[in-house]
Amino acid sequence: MSLPATASIRKAIHAPLSRALLLSLGLHLAVLGLIQVAPVKEPGSETVIQVRLHAAEPSRSESDRRPVVNAAPPVAAEAVPNNDTMPSAPPVEPAVATTPAAGAGPVQAAAKAEPSAAPMAVPSMMDLRWYGAREVDSHPKALSQIEPIYPEAARRRGQTGWVKLRLKIDEFGGVKEAEVVEATPAGVFDLATLQAFEQARFEPARKQGRPVRYEGYFRVVFELD
Repeated sequence: MSLPATASIRKAIHAPLSRALLLSLGLHLAVLGLIQVAPVKEPGSETVIQVRLHAAEPSRSESDRRPVVNAAPPVAAEAVPNNDTMPSAPPVEPAVATTPAAGAGPVQAAAKAEPSAAPMAVPSMMDLRWYGAREVDSHPKALSQIEPIYPEAARRRGQTGWVKLRLKIDEFGGVKEAEVVEATPAGVFDLATLQAFEQARFEPARKQGRPVRYEGYFRVVFELD
């Protein structure tokens, strides 16, 4: 067989093989591309809820920052009868206690004692566990807007920054513990953030339809307009 004929046969054999290798390589690259587009979070990573706070330009006075307290509705006073028109009540004679004779049986009390109120039912199985952000079906939601006061010294210096908090919110929506775990710059916005979140009330986190204790991280960003 001549050399040109041998070269033609080799090309005919290697052509399908090359196409198969290229197709296989293309499929592998496509799979790698899908993995990179949808990364999976590491088990130890944390979920952070971020809140941005913009400082208003006009500085509000201290009286404007105080919460408005609704006045209680007036209570209607009861009418008191005039003593001049009231008939005088007949004098009440003091009751004389009688002592049972010797040998007589025990005297039955005229009025039975009122039964004591039944104790409040306490759930037999209380869930005392603190759940993380990935373990609950819904996260806590603030019942009202949380507004940390922008520190005046930071405002004058034009400082911005952020504070990362670790909060423990119980099954009733109250903040049981608040701790600054990280802040930039350190010590500038910490106190204002803690004071605002310690007084906040939340709708509690829920798991399988019931309120549960929650431990999570909140990042508060302080910015100037």
